[in-house]
Amino acid sequence: MRHAPSPSSGARSNQTLLTLVVALLAVLAMNNLASVPSSALAAPREDRESSSDSQAMSFPNASQQRARMIAILESLDKRLQKVEGAFAGPMPVKVTEMPEVRVAE
Repeated sequence: MRHAPSPSSGARSNQTLLTLVVALLAVLAMNNLASVPSSALAAPREDRESSSDSQAMSFPNASQQRARMIAILESLDKRLQKVEGAFAGPMPVKVTEMPEVRVAE
């Protein structure tokens, strides 16, 4: 007669680890829920969306970000062209003070 195979110790340890992970996640969720003020939970959705905290938590608008980056890059390009233009031609130099010339012997 064969006996039904008992769960291996590996399967038991996996199940124990999964149970432990679920318990820790539950504790973290309860902790996060406890740290939120009750007024924020009771506030209507519109009020929460208009607060400054929700702006920090909202998703960024990708098209606005790209437009800002393009404008900044265009500004940098114009500034760089000015600098390159200044170095492209001759540069006037005026010496106002000349140190004494020493000849090494």
